[in-house]
Formats: sequence, structure tokens, C-alpha cells
Amino acid sequence: MEPIYKATKLLSGSTYPTQEDLRIAFTIIMEIIESKLIANPPTMQSLIANAMKNKISSYWNYLNQNSTISAIIDPSHKLETFDNADLDEVKKIFKEKYKDYLTATTSSSKILDKDSNSSRDYFRKKLKLSKNNNNIIYDNIIDIYLNTPEEDVDSLTW
Repeated sequence: MEPIYKATKLLSGSTYPTQEDLRIAFTIIMEIIESKLIANPPTMQSLIANAMKNKISSYWNYLNQNSTISAIIDPSHKLETFDNADLDEVKKIFKEKYKDYLTATTSSSKILDKDSNSSRDYFRKKLKLSKNNNNIIYDNIIDIYLNTPEEDVDSLTW
């Protein structure tokens, strides 16, 4: 019961929890529950663990899908809360979201710079657009970020 108590304290409204805090708490609680499931013949503890696993799994499925990006951009943990089997898919989702962000910011900057009629500006913007749409550039930026060590910082402050 200690992990549930600690999770409740961590996730209380007065501590300003992040989605990453929730992911970490769920990950650890699910690992503890998994360790208690195996009992032959079933014990009271394994039956309770199974019921808890079923309940928490329904919440975890929703949380897992909706916190991927926020988990990765938290510099304290990045990919720590993901299973090794899921890392390629998670990185792919993150890279696609980053590409969407680059496309959106480049499109909005085109609207803001519409008044410039210089030929030099025209070609510079075209060059910038072609570079921003190049997968190598944003893949490198993401890979550099993901391969730097985790920083033990408050993600909201960071």
C-alpha cells in the first residue's frame, strides 16, 4: 500500500504534478503489482493484485496514449517510462509531432513575412522551408535531445 500512498501524495493538487509524474507512478505501481501476480496456488495477495491490475490497466491505456509527447519532453526522464519494445514507435510519434510543429510554425511565419518583396528574402525563405522539411535536420535535433543525459530538473521550470 505504500506505493499507492506515495502516488496519492505526489499527485495531490498542491504539488503541481505533471503527466510525467503520473506516468512514473503508474509504471512503478504496475511493476509492483506484476511481481505479486504470480502465485500458484493463487493467494489472497495475488487475487487482489490481479483486481488492481485490471482496474489500473483501464486507466493506463488512456494515460499511455495521451502522455507520450509530454513524457518525452520532460528532461528528467525522456524515454525512461517506455518499454524497450515500444521505443521505436514512441520515437516515431515524437518525430511526426515535431515535423507537424515545424510545418505549422513555418506556415505561420510565411503569413507574417508576406509583405517582404525582396528577391533575396524570397530565396532565403524558400531555402529555409526546404531545409525545415528535410527529415535529416529534425531527426538530428530529436536524436541529439534524446541521446543527452536526463537532467534532474523541474520540467515546468525547464
